[in-house]
Amino acid sequence: MRRGRALGAVLCSAGLLALSVPETAAAETRSAPTSEDSPVPPSSTPALVPDRETTQQAILLFNDAVTVQADGRHNRLLRALRHLEAPELGPLFVGLSRADHPSLRVHGMLGIAELNQPRGLTPSDIATVPRPDVQAELISAALDGELIDPPTRLALLGWQGLDPGVKLLLSSPLVAAGDFDKDSPGYADLLEALDDPALGKKGLAGLLLTQLGNDQGKQVLADLRRSTHPSAQAAQATLLETAWSHGLNGCADWAYSIATTPDLPPRLEMLALKVAIRFGDRRADAWWSERWSNSEDITFQTRLAWVGLEAAPWMDAERFEPLIDSEDELVAQLGRTAQAISMSRNDTAEFPEVETRVINLIETNHPLACRWATRYAQDIGSAEFASAVVLRTEPGEPRGRARRLDAVVRSTQTLIELEPIQAKTLIVTALQSETVEPAWQRGVLLGLIRSRSDEAREIVQELPAFSDLDTQALALVLRLQSPEPLTEEQTQTLSRVIRGGAELDDSLRIQLAWTYLQQTGQGQEAIAAVLAQP
Repeated sequence: MRRGRALGAVLCSAGLLALSVPETAAAETRSAPTSEDSPVPPSSTPALVPDRETTQQAILLFNDAVTVQADGRHNRLLRALRHLEAPELGPLFVGLSRADHPSLRVHGMLGIAELNQPRGLTPSDIATVPRPDVQAELISAALDGELIDPPTRLALLGWQGLDPGVKLLLSSPLVAAGDFDKDSPGYADLLEALDDPALGKKGLAGLLLTQLGNDQGKQVLADLRRSTHPSAQAAQATLLETAWSHGLNGCADWAYSIATTPDLPPRLEMLALKVAIRFGDRRADAWWSERWSNSEDITFQTRLAWVGLEAAPWMDAERFEPLIDSEDELVAQLGRTAQAISMSRNDTAEFPEVETRVINLIETNHPLACRWATRYAQDIGSAEFASAVVLRTEPGEPRGRARRLDAVVRSTQTLIELEPIQAKTLIVTALQSETVEPAWQRGVLLGLIRSRSDEAREIVQELPAFSDLDTQALALVLRLQSPEPLTEEQTQTLSRVIRGGAELDDSLRIQLAWTYLQQTGQGQEAIAAVLAQP
């Protein structure tokens, strides 16, 4: 299971690696790819009777997907179609892969790569893209989607003229896995990037070289810590997040030096502190305890408690005693949970108290507790903790509601992937309850949709009709992926949803629209019409 944010996404979202292809809605709003020579799958017998207005709305959504828009809406729609991994969408992706606009072309090539058996891009695929900036966008997105395997990464590192920022991204997972050294292709590019004026590129090169034991890399990180550049602290935070999520443990000393810098923003201090603790700088444990002892500010103490919880597997259990003695119940609960995890070192079978403590923390319904428990369940592969988040998290008050529901979504996905049989029984029972909020039901259904599992589709077949239209709409996304025919009422609901009658995100509406077009025998005709638009 993937852990943490993908490296390309982290760096690009922070503006530290400029790999995004600019998108405008001006003269270049649509390319004119064709579906000629595309492998068109044989059509199946229609399962639904087409409705003219619904068909028009479905095709309009597809038109929007291939029309480049300034707000990036087309990206969301195309990602949603790619998520289906439906072979019947192959002709659409083939057509888009020939598009003039870089964004559409990248989506087309990624869509094909996701349908390939085995999944992935090869160097020859990437070589068909002549523009370096489009190559950069394609490779960055493919890395985040795990579509480039290690041999392909090494081959690409040997390419002349490939964007230096892309070479950094290609090197990063190899360095983290211990599959990269000074004799690897791309090592010279790391050294060259140390002189790049962009802090993101220079800093990432320094981080990777530090992991490889290179003193020049360590010096670049040291200089970045002392830098007064307006973007220096943002660059430090991004590199610390990268180190945490990818296990780059060579930067512990650097992280500690940041954590002990006076007058830091609290978020940066806490991030640096947990990185230093995790990667074994024993001074960091003592500094964490000292900061706790010297502060009477409950807000600051609570921040330290969250750091302690995240770093608990790498800390001594006795350090959490002051937290447990706190008069603040949340801080005390964080201390009890962290201490149990520290004592167990994640071996919950040998230390069952961890389960009790984690569940007690979830039951606080604190949005950060729900989010932490979701990540913890993913990290240690615990179906028990994932189910606890799903069953014990309530949407609650508006503040923190979105985070709680996101935890329900992610934990549902984790649960169905880890223990599909157990999850099926548990989720069916919970969704049928008359006491749960529709928002919670929608969170569970969205998690099932994201899982793309057979068990998820089976779950929906056992459910009664939901009274809430928005919940019905999400259930339809799953129902239409199963072979069971829709009832007349469900068919009417489908038409309403595609026409915009429910508060359903367009990324899910287009998935419904595609399934509707397929089941009415209009899928390939719609693709051809959309690709033929001028």
